[in-house]
Amino acid sequence: LALLESGDRLRVDLGRCEVTLRVDDAELAARRERLEADGGYRYPGHQTPWQEIQRSMVEPLDRGMTLAPATKYRDVARLSPPRDNH
Repeated sequence: LALLESGDRLRVDLGRCEVTLRVDDAELAARRERLEADGGYRYPGHQTPWQEIQRSMVEPLDRGMTLAPATKYRDVARLSPPRDNH
């Protein structure tokens, strides 16, 4: 994600659970070199306790960006009828 720029095109395939950055490999290599020359990606600090909690619990994009503890509930609707969500 650090190589993503405004205006870049993404292909999201929900059926295959894939997100593909539609940018030429040479352009990505140039971006990676610029990023490394600038000292790499600087992760911004937490601004709220909720942000810190969220960042510590959300999986990376390649693993679905889901809340890690919530994955055990992923198939609950297949096992029992859905209940009211309130």
